[in-house]
Amino acid sequence: MADMRKWNGLALRMALLCGASVALIGGATALAAAPAPGTPAPTEPAPGEGKPLAGKDAFNMDKYQDSLWTPEKRKTEQTKSEARKRKIEGLLSLVNDPSYPNKADAYFRLAETHWEEAKYEYFLSREKYDVAYECFEAKRCAQEPVEPTEDYSTAIDYYRKVLLADPNYKRLDQVTYYLGRAAIEAGKAKKDRQLEKEGEKYLQDVIQKYPESPRVPESHLTLAEYYFDKDSLYYAKTNYEKIIQNFPNHGMFNYALYKLGWVYFNLAEFDKTIETFKRVIASIKGGGGGGVIEFRSQALKDLIQAYAELDNGWQMARDYFMGEVGEEDTYVKLDQMASLLVTKDRDEEAIDLYNHLIQHDKSAPKVVEYYDALLEVRRKIGDMGEIERQIDEIADVFAPKGSWLTANKNNKEAVDRAHDMVATNLSYLANFHHREAQKWDDKRRKAEAEVQYAAAAKYYKEFLDRYPNHADSYKLNFYFAEILFDNISDKQDPDHYLKAAEQYEKVLEKDKKGEFVEDAALGVVYAMESELDRLDVRKKVAGGEVKVVKLDQDVKREEEEEIKQSELHPLEKRMINAADRYVEVLRDALKDPEFVKKYPNRGQKIPNMMYISAEMFYSHGQFKEAVSRLQVIFDLFPKDKMAHYAVNLIIDAYKRLKRWEQIEYWARELIKKKNFAVKNKAELEKIIAIAKTEHATDLTRQRRYDEAVTVQKEIVDEFGTKNREVASKALFNIAAIHEIARRFPEAVEAYENVIKRYKDMEVAVEAQAAIGILYENQTEFLKAAEAFVGMQQFKAMFRKNPKVAQRAADAYRDAGVLYEALEQYDQANEVFEAYVKLYKDRPDVPMVAFQAGRVLEEKNTPESHYEAAKHYEGLSRSSFARKDDEYKLRTLAASGMAYKTADKVKHRRKVEKLLKDAVKQWGKFQKAAEKEGLEVPKVDPATKFYAASAQLELAEYKYDDYAKLKIDAVNNRGDFDMQKLGKTLKAKAEALVVAKKAFEEVLAYKDKGMAAAAAFRMGQVLYEFAQNLFDAPAPPSLSPEEVEEYQFALQDTAAPIQEQALAAFTAALRQAVHDGVYNKWSRLSAIYAAKVNKDEFPIAEFSVQPDKTRDTLQSTSFIKAARRGSIVVDYLRQTATDKAEKTDGGEGTEGSDDATTDDKKEDSK
Repeated sequence: MADMRKWNGLALRMALLCGASVALIGGATALAAAPAPGTPAPTEPAPGEGKPLAGKDAFNMDKYQDSLWTPEKRKTEQTKSEARKRKIEGLLSLVNDPSYPNKADAYFRLAETHWEEAKYEYFLSREKYDVAYECFEAKRCAQEPVEPTEDYSTAIDYYRKVLLADPNYKRLDQVTYYLGRAAIEAGKAKKDRQLEKEGEKYLQDVIQKYPESPRVPESHLTLAEYYFDKDSLYYAKTNYEKIIQNFPNHGMFNYALYKLGWVYFNLAEFDKTIETFKRVIASIKGGGGGGVIEFRSQALKDLIQAYAELDNGWQMARDYFMGEVGEEDTYVKLDQMASLLVTKDRDEEAIDLYNHLIQHDKSAPKVVEYYDALLEVRRKIGDMGEIERQIDEIADVFAPKGSWLTANKNNKEAVDRAHDMVATNLSYLANFHHREAQKWDDKRRKAEAEVQYAAAAKYYKEFLDRYPNHADSYKLNFYFAEILFDNISDKQDPDHYLKAAEQYEKVLEKDKKGEFVEDAALGVVYAMESELDRLDVRKKVAGGEVKVVKLDQDVKREEEEEIKQSELHPLEKRMINAADRYVEVLRDALKDPEFVKKYPNRGQKIPNMMYISAEMFYSHGQFKEAVSRLQVIFDLFPKDKMAHYAVNLIIDAYKRLKRWEQIEYWARELIKKKNFAVKNKAELEKIIAIAKTEHATDLTRQRRYDEAVTVQKEIVDEFGTKNREVASKALFNIAAIHEIARRFPEAVEAYENVIKRYKDMEVAVEAQAAIGILYENQTEFLKAAEAFVGMQQFKAMFRKNPKVAQRAADAYRDAGVLYEALEQYDQANEVFEAYVKLYKDRPDVPMVAFQAGRVLEEKNTPESHYEAAKHYEGLSRSSFARKDDEYKLRTLAASGMAYKTADKVKHRRKVEKLLKDAVKQWGKFQKAAEKEGLEVPKVDPATKFYAASAQLELAEYKYDDYAKLKIDAVNNRGDFDMQKLGKTLKAKAEALVVAKKAFEEVLAYKDKGMAAAAAFRMGQVLYEFAQNLFDAPAPPSLSPEEVEEYQFALQDTAAPIQEQALAAFTAALRQAVHDGVYNKWSRLSAIYAAKVNKDEFPIAEFSVQPDKTRDTLQSTSFIKAARRGSIVVDYLRQTATDKAEKTDGGEGTEGSDDATTDDKKEDSK
């Protein structure tokens, strides 16, 4: 809605600003003066009128005028407005002068001026309205703005004064025309039908009273548009035809012809519509500005609607468009036409056309959309056989190893859509056949149901084979399993029970608390039982191998029967596993209150499943395993009907069952009885502590935090003096429980208590680290950093305990990263510098040292850049650089660039020395690469970036030298000096060659971002040199003819250079597009290319989006990664790599000649 309002508003403003006198579309430029008989004003609608007309949303004058509006036009109108206001003041002084004789003429000029100013004022108010309405629609503003209307009342008053002042005024036809047009437009804006009628009469007067007036064709057009807008078909047609018949050379001829085509369309004369639109297209083919192109495009688009009304119209449209717009655009329009045919219920033609589009390019990405549309048409028709045939075809076309997916493997959006369509429709067919089968089942029609179940199973299988992890696969696995278990016979598939079990197991794997969890778990058991019965395994009782037990029945052990120990059959083992799985899944699910609330009756068969597995072991004489399972029944279900079977060996099962309170109870009982035969007192006390800790852990998982803390405090109280290791860990666990419960002050206090009471133990180090992590997770980064710095208090433990030393080092480095993220650069630098001194043997120290310079740069002051430069320079001479040539190159380059940022003039000699050393180092890499047959050295991307940056910065100095030189022909006496002109021109040209060569050397580094910069600079020096030639002064002694000849000679010299500049900019743009580099440099290339050749490069700017943006909390992500064990992640090296990638494809800064240095500033922010 907002877009439509905005479009209409802009179009209307353009029509108001530009006026109706602009020749809109095609035709001759001269305004015909041929007379035309008037058209009588209608008194009532003609037959067939009064209905809404098609074509109102097609191309119109407002849209054309809107296409002409540019920022430059707006600026021009603003200047004109100021002039108009001055003009109005002058004219008012004339009309207020009683002696002024030409008041009618002054009134006319006042009317014209107020008309134009009213248009402009409306434009400004409309512009504000659009902004306000966009804010309102985006829900940023609460009040909906009032839509403005144009007000021509002042202009109308002055036109009327013209008539009063001089009824025979010489330009009365124009006065009448503007009165008519103003009245119609004002009436339309105010919804004043009487005012519109008044305007209609004025325009009829122009036609009838002034047949020779140049405003007659415009009056016809205004009336035609007015009638068309009012759905008055006959009168609209009459006025359009007047223009076509009587004014063939008028600027609006083609527009009138175009609108006449829409009249024919509304009269259902579609052949005439097509011929009329073709005539318009032919007459404006191949020329004109943006509005003409848009008009022709609209006419071509409107042809589609006309062809869509004819039988086999798409074939005629295809033949016409192929000759008019070529194959590619033809099929774009046929695509549009197919959609139109669907909306017009021409379904069979739509099907034919979509099939044609598919056959035209079977591997095109849009094939997905065509098949989707085909299915919609099929569903609308309702032929299920055709729908299923179509879906089968779709599944075949988009098969996993099919030609379409192979061709489109890199088009993720199209591939995802294809998969989604196939998945959706396979699921639909499976569901359809499943429901049909159930309907036949209800009617007891077994044969028909069997066919439908088989079809459903086929599509379920196809779906799950293709999309095993689809969001819907959970329920489809279950439905497929149910069919395999209940509705597929042994004859159809002997393995259907095993396959059903597999599908049920997949249901359990995907969601252990889902809707089908219990049914699936039971399904596995039932499927295995049915398979055992099918193979007669459970009926083989000879030798006591198997005891038959039916599910869901009370089973009583026959104690008198002697049972020998024997092995379980493989299928019995699978059945036991299935029963155990059921118990495991349901017990876990029942721990979740939400699951119990949602499924209150689940889990009732847990005792039965436990008994099944226990009984199976029992029947094979494996009593130990059987008893352990029966103990669970007794413990969990003491009142269940099966509990009386579970009576032995309970104590031995507690540990396996994790009954921690019972373990504690029996351990204390053993101590109380002084029974240390198996374990001594200390071991039993440790078991007690472990049992209580596990109990507290379970309570914590259940969110019973207070109870969990109480249990841990009991450990501290009991073991505080006799076992410091146990007590310290219990105290630490209290802090951890508080943290899990989000009681952060209590957690910090408890961790600090650990540090205070057990400072000499490793647990204190972990407590200090935990405090830092806790603050970090709460985004209190300053406190987190301070906590990590506090790790240094455990220095005494470092030598004895390397693990503690490593933990402290990680935390200390993390503190620096946090300070950097908080933009506390001095603290970050201090920590990084200290880290390098304290932990010089750690592998990440070189990059931390480098980062110490980076944070100085991030301060972004001349002094900090100078400090960073000295820091990097020192690193370039360090042992790190001696051991790592890439590190040496990066530090040399970084030092040079930092010095340059600090003061590029003052430090030029030092900068060039450092950067040349970096380039020299790169040369060594290059030679080594060439020996290995490589075009570019195989180095870290950051190294290549810094090397290319160094080369570019050196080239930038050459560019500065070139830019300083001026072409000058005036000597010290102020006289023209040809010798000086030649000398300065030669110096400029030589500097150009040097600068261009310097930038060409950057390209050899194959760094995309730096290449874009160098490519632009090569074009820029050529462009500026050509401009210098164009602007060179001519000798004052030359005659005008000689001056002209002299300038032509300069232009002949400069033109080829300018062409070279354009070629350079063009090449830079193409390479940027090829490399995917959309940064400042590629944008500047586009701007300068437009300066050289506006026709070929009409758009001087394009959107620049950075490939990467810096996460201000990047350090947090790093710390979390490090805590997970990824300490070897080289964060600082990755930062440099990101910097290189950012320059390749990210957004640069715009402005100074020293732009590459500015880029480094942006990268460091």
